[in-house]
Formats: sequence, C-alpha cells, structure tokens
Amino acid sequence: MNTNTTTNVLLQWSAPERPLVERGRVWFAIIGLFALLAAVWSIVTAAWTLSIVIILSGAMYFQHLKIHAQNRRIEIKKEGISVNDVCTPWEICSGFWIYKHGTQYMLHIEKSRGWDREIATVIEDQDYREVATILSAFLPYQATRRENILDSIIRICKL
Repeated sequence: MNTNTTTNVLLQWSAPERPLVERGRVWFAIIGLFALLAAVWSIVTAAWTLSIVIILSGAMYFQHLKIHAQNRRIEIKKEGISVNDVCTPWEICSGFWIYKHGTQYMLHIEKSRGWDREIATVIEDQDYREVATILSAFLPYQATRRENILDSIIRICKL
C-alpha cells in the first residue's frame, strides 16, 4: 500500500520542530552572569572537572541557540501521522492532547510503545479545533493531559 498518495492525507502543515522563543539582551545577560558565577565558584573550590563541564555546556548551549528550528512536514493520514515522511501508525498511539504555548498551539500524540514515546509538534497554519476533530476519529482525546512540568520550566526560563 502506498502511503505517500495525497488521497490518504487528511490534513497537512509545516511547522518548526519546537516553538520559537524570543530571548532579549536581559535574558542573555542573566544566563551569562549565572554561568560565569558558577564557573568562578567551581574554580575557587578547585572543582576543575565541574569548571570544564560548565564552560563547555555554556558554549554548546549558545551554539545550539544559533541553530534555528528546522521546519518539518506533518501529515495526518488515514493510517497514521507522518512527520517528514516517517509514518507512525495509529495502532501504536494511545491518545493525544493540545495546549496553548504562548501564541501557538502544541499537539502531543502519545505512543503506547517504542523508544520515542511522544510526538510533539507546533500546529501552524491550521485551526487546532479542526486538528482535534480529525484526530478524534483515530485516537482518544486526553483532556486532562497538559504541558508536563519539565516543559513548563523550559518555557518559563526560555531555555
């Protein structure tokens, strides 16, 4: 069965891998100051390996911030959800939920098995209610699920 035909596609959009976050000069100053104080403290206490980890982690994180989130193609098909032509069948999915992340809506689809237990994507150029209606035909909507605590901390700290 060819799953790449457009007749099987119920809805499609392109969206970045993660929500875009605006970070200002104050944010960079606070994070830089925190990293500098942690590095100085680890040097003063002679924790040299911690100093190296702090410096390298800071450098890697700021390098990561320079890389923009890649756009990826999301397709909701009759047989599953496809992210960049990698289709996950509905049989291994256990449910979905949608919540608002700033001005954007986030879609989460939970898998019942596999290494990567969740598909998370930004809903862009689509009405989130239409996405929910289409997905409801295949998966149960988990109304009680929300953003997990780690994602909340990352969003609040703009990490």
